[in-house]
Amino acid sequence: MFVGRTKELDSLRRWQMEAHPRRSQISAVYGRRRIGKTRLVEQAAKGTRFFKFEGLEGEDEAAQRAHFTHTLFGYSANLAHKLFRSDNWIDHLQLLSAFLGDEPAIVFFDEFQWMAAEKPDLVSRLKYAWDNFFDKHNQVHLILCGSISSFIVKKVINSKALYGRIDHILHLKAMSVQELGNAFLRDRSTTDHLDYYLCVGGVPKYFELYDRSKSVRLNLQSLCFTQDAYFNNELERLFVSHFGKSAHYRQVIENLALKRFAKREDIIAQTSLSPGGRASVVLDELELGDFIESYGPVHNSDSRILKRYRIVDYFLRFYYAFIHPIKQQIGPNTLPLHRALPDQKYAIWRGLAFEHYCRQNAATIARILGFSAVRYQCGAWFRRAEMRSGAQVDLIFTRADGVITLCEVKYSESLGTDVFRQTQRKTQALLDSPLNKGKDFTIEKVLVTALPAPKAVIEEGYFSRIITLDELLDDRITTS
Repeated sequence: MFVGRTKELDSLRRWQMEAHPRRSQISAVYGRRRIGKTRLVEQAAKGTRFFKFEGLEGEDEAAQRAHFTHTLFGYSANLAHKLFRSDNWIDHLQLLSAFLGDEPAIVFFDEFQWMAAEKPDLVSRLKYAWDNFFDKHNQVHLILCGSISSFIVKKVINSKALYGRIDHILHLKAMSVQELGNAFLRDRSTTDHLDYYLCVGGVPKYFELYDRSKSVRLNLQSLCFTQDAYFNNELERLFVSHFGKSAHYRQVIENLALKRFAKREDIIAQTSLSPGGRASVVLDELELGDFIESYGPVHNSDSRILKRYRIVDYFLRFYYAFIHPIKQQIGPNTLPLHRALPDQKYAIWRGLAFEHYCRQNAATIARILGFSAVRYQCGAWFRRAEMRSGAQVDLIFTRADGVITLCEVKYSESLGTDVFRQTQRKTQALLDSPLNKGKDFTIEKVLVTALPAPKAVIEEGYFSRIITLDELLDDRITTS
């Protein structure tokens, strides 16, 4: 079943809407493994002349070329294609161009980084073939797709060889709770939709695994806590396919998993990375792969001194909180829930995961509060002093209309009036900070809660607005 991705489908199908003869074009599609790149392209190509060539993981250039001609023979049934041999990619690409002729076609190079054996040589050969064959003699939409985002971005999109030749770039990101929940968890509550999303993120494949006859926690138990459980082994598949056998990437993730955030120098000190260029490469590639993000305070987001890193991939956050610590205890029998997902630990973790969700969906919160048309900056607010005092704020909006919107985000079954004291301490820190100096901002206090707020909290009138889960997941708001 294919769900959602309406905008992405439309962007890929635009070429098919052109009048004949169509101008040949190149698109680049990238995103993390399992995010649905292949299915998106195949869905977009339905009803067209479509040819898919797939790279082979871990194989050398000769094996990739042999597989290419084998695939071409499968489409053409031309024995000459089966017998064709050359150690130059240009010859293979010319063969493909001749096969395509002048009829419109979509050609899909899937896992392009493997097809290129993770070397830039194929990219330069493709440039020659594009200029001399495809662009001159064909009507082809060539889609280059890969799950190793650093290769697609650095070696393809930003390559000098293909400069000015890539017409469309699509960074495929996570799908929304609404899209996946409505498709795969139709008879479960919106709270269940959110809870499962907080554990696995917006990855369609992960939602396909959900057993709708069970609760979220029972699904997690069966999917995570036996030796052969899908998520018990998913980390290995992710890291090998994205980063090969290098230990540095996992070291960074494991270091970040021990804390909510870390500065670059702290990560280097806790891993085997050297302070030089290799550290920058590893951090950059993890960020391009949508596994981590770098950020600064909302009032000084470009500050190198205050710059931090944190894990943003939902599955990795869940894996290192619950699976990794008891990995050695997971055997052929499913672990009981009280050992796999202890109530108190899971409740605390879920609250932090909900804060992460709200940060990632700040634009939705702005629309709910009615100031999305106003110029604003959003993100975390902190300084060194606030980090020690506990007065840092995970989500604020500094608005051009002279208002700071401070969001207190809670996922708690025991939300009480102590939330007022917590919010007031943060409000006072903001008022006393350089952020407010000489500007006299109005501080608007908003409570974002995944569970219904108690009557005492509502009646106090302390918060100018209380945003509920139903509002956060309202399709009319999130898609506007």
